[in-house]
Amino acid sequence: MGLSRPVGGAAPQTVRLAELLRHARVGPGGAEAAARRTIGWLARTLGGTAEVVCAVGAGHRAEVRAVARGELGSAVVSEAGSHIRMVALGGEPPFRVLVVT
Repeated sequence: MGLSRPVGGAAPQTVRLAELLRHARVGPGGAEAAARRTIGWLARTLGGTAEVVCAVGAGHRAEVRAVARGELGSAVVSEAGSHIRMVALGGEPPFRVLVVT
């Protein structure tokens, strides 16, 4: 039996996870709308940026291209006070890459 709302007194992580799952749920707007909601939630919650890119060509950092090609499943880069996390999305290369800064 699933819960539609966190129970009072739930840990902050549980509350955030419940909110993320609510945004990720595919509804009448379809999967693309759910993806946009989820990406927006990530950016707001982390206080940064989040996007999904197709990064097999030039114009993206080498780590993003490596994830897109399937050479890496994910990558993390820390520079100039920011952290960039990249995760491959999908079943086979070339992958779309979730980039969160």
